[in-house]
Amino acid sequence: MPPITTLQALALAVEADLDLVLINEKGSPAVVKIVNAEKLRYQAGLKRKHDVRGSPGSKDLKEVKLTYNMGNHDYQVTGVRVCA
Repeated sequence: MPPITTLQALALAVEADLDLVLINEKGSPAVVKIVNAEKLRYQAGLKRKHDVRGSPGSKDLKEVKLTYNMGNHDYQVTGVRVCA
């Protein structure tokens, strides 16, 4: 699609009852998207929330209980479980 003017893009957005959202202003020409801004904001919030919490199955932090009376083999087995 060839580049169009800002006024043409705004007219298309108004006609479709959507919003004109600036994606990349540093490009030449600037990149905009015709989307529903509320939906875009909602999806960004979900992505941010998912990034903070992480995926349900992945755990980055594991807890290991080691005691002073464990044998060498027990330490090795525990170490393998932690790394897995």
